[in-house]
Amino acid sequence: MNDAPQSWYKFAKSTTLEKIALGIITVQIIGAGYTSWTFTQQFVPTQLIYLASELTGVAITLYCIVLLRRGLVEQATGLLSFSILIPILMAALPFGLTHGNVLMIATTIPLMIAGLYSGRRGLIAMAIMIIAYVVVLGTAELQEWYIIRDPPQDVVGDTLSIILVIIIFTWVVYTYVGELQDSRMLMQNYQMQLESEVERRTSELHAALAAAEQARAHAEQADAAKSMFIASTSHELRTPLHAIMAMSKYLGKDGPLNTTQQNHLSRVLTNASHLLDLINNVLDISKIESGLLLLDRQEMQIGQLFDSVLRDTALLVRQHSLIIKSDIPTDLPRIWADPVRLKQVLINLISNAVKFTPMGTITISAQLADGLLRIAVADTGIGIAEGDLETIFLPFRQAQNSLSRQYGGSGLGLPISRHLIELHGGTLSVQSTLGLGATFTIHLPIHPVVAADAPQ
Repeated sequence: MNDAPQSWYKFAKSTTLEKIALGIITVQIIGAGYTSWTFTQQFVPTQLIYLASELTGVAITLYCIVLLRRGLVEQATGLLSFSILIPILMAALPFGLTHGNVLMIATTIPLMIAGLYSGRRGLIAMAIMIIAYVVVLGTAELQEWYIIRDPPQDVVGDTLSIILVIIIFTWVVYTYVGELQDSRMLMQNYQMQLESEVERRTSELHAALAAAEQARAHAEQADAAKSMFIASTSHELRTPLHAIMAMSKYLGKDGPLNTTQQNHLSRVLTNASHLLDLINNVLDISKIESGLLLLDRQEMQIGQLFDSVLRDTALLVRQHSLIIKSDIPTDLPRIWADPVRLKQVLINLISNAVKFTPMGTITISAQLADGLLRIAVADTGIGIAEGDLETIFLPFRQAQNSLSRQYGGSGLGLPISRHLIELHGGTLSVQSTLGLGATFTIHLPIHPVVAADAPQ
């Protein structure tokens, strides 16, 4: 398999020589045709016409070898078939066939055709038959059975020279036909390998696509089953949990409790409230994944929303010994939005700020600009690494630094908050430097309420 590239390399180097050879061949063919004209025979010796005919045959043979080297088998065969007409035309002239014509007809054409169509074995068989023919022809000439006109003076020497030419030409054709067969075999092997590889890859691709489709179907079924299970379980958990929280609150009102009992009751209520928030978040994320989470838009006052959020988070902020600051304009307009979901987002952001701020300040601000309501919740806490700024908005994911993992959490608050803001047509983003706090910013398009407005 390594011989083929070397053969092509040799062929590429011989391109210039081939151009020269083709030029000489063209001149010889034109010269042979010119000397075949009747009026030129008065000025050109007969032997020169015979010589031109012989040179033409040799030139055509060489040109066929060039075509073979280029892999143009059909063109070489066609040229050889056409070249048979030349000696026939020469035979039609008064001079008849020469010994050179016989050489060309009896050697080059049959050998070349045998090599092209029958391969090396056919070439060897044809060479043996031609040598036998030449020997018979030479014997006939020695016996003065003149088959051709102008027989050579030295029959034995001429016959031996013809046999030598046959052997040399056979070797040349044998070599190039062999290379041609090797090239064909190589191309067939490559084609078979390519077809086999294509079939294998196609089969693997179909199998992979089928497996992927099956896996996707299983995943969709599992996801649907998971969503149904989560929704069902969340509803089933919330009912007894509400009862526990209600009974715990009444327990503190029905009679005096000592300090230890009050602490235990407070912890029960706190953990029950945390568990309820977690269940609500799981239920919300399940609705988001199934596309069932919808907004209940209504007329609302933004300032009142902030007042409610600050009241509900005040105890949480005091328990962590933090300071909360607010910068809320008093002239914020009424808008159409879902007050429950916006409050949920703001409480999530403030709760996160409290959780990840061991000490310091939390600031909530709002302002109107270019038809957008910009709300920012900033803290002076542990901050977020740059590589985690988008990770924290993925469900069940948190920042990967060790400080963040110390605070726990389900990793659902921020994904739910971003989705709720996007349902309002806005965006939720974060800017942070590790160790220097974080700022979560909401950009919300506002739809101010004017007289007699109604939701669209």
